[in-house]
Amino acid sequence: MLVQLVALRMSYDYPKLFEAIIQAVSGSDSINGRMHTLIDHCEHQRAHSGWTTMRAINFDADTERFSRWLNSVIDEMGSRTPTIGMWFGLVNLQEDRETTADLYAGVSPQFDANSLDWASQITVPTKHPYAGSTVLRAIYANAYTPVDGLENDAEYPLVLALGAIAVCDALRYCESRVELQSLNGAAVGFDGGDFLYLGHISHGKFVVSVRTC
Repeated sequence: MLVQLVALRMSYDYPKLFEAIIQAVSGSDSINGRMHTLIDHCEHQRAHSGWTTMRAINFDADTERFSRWLNSVIDEMGSRTPTIGMWFGLVNLQEDRETTADLYAGVSPQFDANSLDWASQITVPTKHPYAGSTVLRAIYANAYTPVDGLENDAEYPLVLALGAIAVCDALRYCESRVELQSLNGAAVGFDGGDFLYLGHISHGKFVVSVRTC
């Protein structure tokens, strides 16, 4: 599990940071463009040379990967239970003795846009639970460089924003699938911590409506 905001050492202005994250997720620019704008905001609040390295990441690299992954999740989960809610959890995983960041998905027969209680009812796919994101991996690796890394000052906002952007784009890609027509809402965030409400399906379209809860 990623560290929650209350445990961070960062000195961000929390409301302004989340406003910048929501703007990045809701924007229409390329993923690279939106993430660079968010990095500019973070650097303004938390000056550090490490942001230059973050800008070198290709944030657009996983677009097709996320869409294929979500399709595989729907293939496995869509017929098991009505998909009323979808939870996309951001987690730290151990791979080859190294820690990285990734995203998993779960479907629920319930949804509440104002809490995460419904997420306790999610069912997680067994075949491909994790997205295997190279971009989330790169964010984590750059955040935790051995010498003077930005650590959670970068991991927290960039992982949350990238995860949310990726999910919104993937849901738009899959929006016409019959299994999603009952989707009342989707959310992304840290298990047991902060999360974003992303939107819902209406008349076969994923309507993006990003907000905190």
